Amino acid sequence: MNPEQIRKVIMGLVSENWSYTPIEFENQSLQGDLTDGWIRINLIWGDSEVGELGENGVGLGLGILWIDIFVPLDTGIKNAFDYWKILSDLFRRKSYEGVNFNEPSPQKGGKDSDSNMYRLIFKIPFEYFI
Repeated sequence: MNPEQIRKVIMGLVSENWSYTPIEFENQSLQGDLTDGWIRINLIWGDSEVGELGENGVGLGLGILWIDIFVPLDTGIKNAFDYWKILSDLFRRKSYEGVNFNEPSPQKGGKDSDSNMYRLIFKIPFEYFI
């Protein structure tokens, strides 16, 4: 698989299964009513490894699905963690079209100075065959 194929798989999954807030994908305009929050989807490409020896051997690619959840300030963190649970359940230890997702983990939360929203960040490592 190549990065564009993986991006399409992830964008399709999120688009088909998320209706709670607008979605911001990389290098695409964020549209819709943002007063109740939104999510941002980023892909971080990691190293690749040899899976099999030889010129025709399979390689293993690694990456991280990085998701930012934005909710209004001073509304508590319940909505952010409810959204985290929905997205985590979508990807946790699942395999879609050759992309294998691992265990989701929250990274940090707090006030986002750029948007004046509460921001919860979490990541989901993934791997794929090259």
